[in-house]
Amino acid sequence: MIYMEPAGLRRPTATVLVTREALWYLRSRVRHESADQGQWKAPPTDLDLNRQIADAILRCEEADLPAAWLEVTKQDLLLIDYITDQDTKGTDGRPIGRPLLLATFAAYRELEEGPMATAEDPDEEAKESKLREFQQREAT
Repeated sequence: MIYMEPAGLRRPTATVLVTREALWYLRSRVRHESADQGQWKAPPTDLDLNRQIADAILRCEEADLPAAWLEVTKQDLLLIDYITDQDTKGTDGRPIGRPLLLATFAAYRELEEGPMATAEDPDEEAKESKLREFQQREAT
């Protein structure tokens, strides 16, 4: 059975900054459907997340960005947790599993408890600032 949300009802989301390498990893594991998805309470497939990952990869590749933001639900976070091994490494040997999981754990906590030490959701300028900080760290 596939869960369908009533029209106009939107599940809460959080944003997660995901490296280009981790996006490629997710793309290889987050499928749009599976033969046995009807047997799962929360199937390890998601068409919307699959599409969002592909779009994020395109943004990274076209603009030569080291990372992109994903807007995720609790269900998305559980799926990422299910498919990601903490010891996963990228093609360059750098760890991507643990940093990806830590980002999703923080996002899950934010969805459960609300944003930590902030009065409002991050705006686009704050996201861009965080991305620039990330790019500077990656350059060193």
